[in-house]
Amino acid sequence: MLDERRSIAFHHSVIKGLSYFWPLALIPIFVMTAQTGNLVIGLCAAFVTNSLLTILFYWEDKHLAQYKYWRIPEKCLHVWEFLCGWPGALYAQQAFRHKRCKLSFMALFWLCAIANVIALSLLFHYADAKAMGKAMETWWQDFH
Repeated sequence: MLDERRSIAFHHSVIKGLSYFWPLALIPIFVMTAQTGNLVIGLCAAFVTNSLLTILFYWEDKHLAQYKYWRIPEKCLHVWEFLCGWPGALYAQQAFRHKRCKLSFMALFWLCAIANVIALSLLFHYADAKAMGKAMETWWQDFH
């Protein structure tokens, strides 16, 4: 039992460390987006990266719950969901049968997912409006 407990503690410390430094995984995505100027590629990469990390964190939380060990705070799960990780969270909830029956958690989950979609819609609208403004400016300059 003691060896099993030490194993869980070590495994948890690795995942806990990853949970603190996961934003570092987004740096290459931001650099790639800035270099290519393609927002769509950057957002797709952010969704894939954060969804995979969110699946890992949900799995870890489920694993820790089974051993009655320190859990990942729900607010952390919700932050990862909001930052493009909600598709992974939705998958993990079904695959691991974790957190899907707790109504307060699910209400916040859906709020995070909807807020993420709205934020991305506004971002694309702004980027599209900016591109449209440049096109109109170019047309106006060519017209005169």
